[in-house]
Amino acid sequence: MGKPKAPEPPDPKETSAAQTGTNVGTAVANTMMGNVNQATPYGSLTFGQSGSYDWNDPYTGATYAIPTFTATQTLSPEQQALKTKNDQTASNLADLGVSQSGRLTHLLSEPIDVSGLTGRTDYTTFDTPTYRGVSDVGDVTRTVADAGDITRTYGTDFSADRKRVEDALFERARPEIDRDRAALETRLQNQGIAIGSEAWNDAMRAHNQGVNDFRLGSILNAGQEHSRLVDMDARRAGFENQAQAQAFGQNLNRAGFENAAQGQAYQQAYDRAAFDNTNAQRAHDNDLRLGGLFNQTRDRELQERTGIRNQQLNEIIGLASGSQVQQPGFVNAGAAPIPTVDNAGLIQTNYNQRHNNWQQQMAAQNGLFGSLLGLGGSLGAAGIMGPR
Repeated sequence: MGKPKAPEPPDPKETSAAQTGTNVGTAVANTMMGNVNQATPYGSLTFGQSGSYDWNDPYTGATYAIPTFTATQTLSPEQQALKTKNDQTASNLADLGVSQSGRLTHLLSEPIDVSGLTGRTDYTTFDTPTYRGVSDVGDVTRTVADAGDITRTYGTDFSADRKRVEDALFERARPEIDRDRAALETRLQNQGIAIGSEAWNDAMRAHNQGVNDFRLGSILNAGQEHSRLVDMDARRAGFENQAQAQAFGQNLNRAGFENAAQGQAYQQAYDRAAFDNTNAQRAHDNDLRLGGLFNQTRDRELQERTGIRNQQLNEIIGLASGSQVQQPGFVNAGAAPIPTVDNAGLIQTNYNQRHNNWQQQMAAQNGLFGSLLGLGGSLGAAGIMGPR
């Protein structure tokens, strides 16, 4: 049995020719379908084949006749009549525009007359406001005048004074004490009491005790004087400190008064400077505002003169325009385009299917030959072995 023959692959040129012919035919058909005649209240649009031209495929060399078309727009009778009138109007306006356009040379050659306009304010001539600072009102009092030192100690040792008082009191009583002692001794002798006897000694002891009592009294009186002197010195120190405190308080009040006066003077100077600066700024603002009003007035006057000149130009330019004919509004045709058939793909798919069938046939045939060869080998082996 013979082997099946493999299918021949498709010829590229034939495949390309088939695909190109299909594409050209589809394009011509779509063009024919898209050339839809239209009719509107303002006119109509018609299509017609006006000829054709030959197009050569550079790959296959095939020649294709490509049709050409002409689109013709026709106005409705009413729109055509309006167009005829507009053409005549445009011709008349053009003639008028030619005569009036001669004025353009004069209008454009002469600059806009600005004589008599309000003068423009030059802001650079305005002086910058002069601001004044706060005048000097003196320095702040930062220290309090010296009121003297505080008395921190006072005299407490009046021992000499106390001793003088004590001695003075005792010396003042000594003559009387001596007289009393002499009188006592005379009296004892007259009584017959011997010196050094017990009675004598008792009498002298009593006399001496009285003298000691007087001395103790003198010491107490001297201590009182000592206390009086200490108290007087303490009072003196307290008076001096009170006087120092009063002087310090007066100096402190004076410093506070001076600072209060300085603060009031500074506030008055500050208010005066602020008032003057406000007036200077207000005057400057008024100058700027007045200058702005002058400039706005000048701008309006210049706009009016410019508008008058532009109005003349616009009138001349407007003569060149007229009523416009209403052009018909055409719509896009709703024909659906014919899709292009993929002939090249179909040819290749057909070849692939035939080639797959050939491969399957070859595989089946090869399998059959293999089975026959295997069976023949088995039979040959059995014949060689023979029966047992």
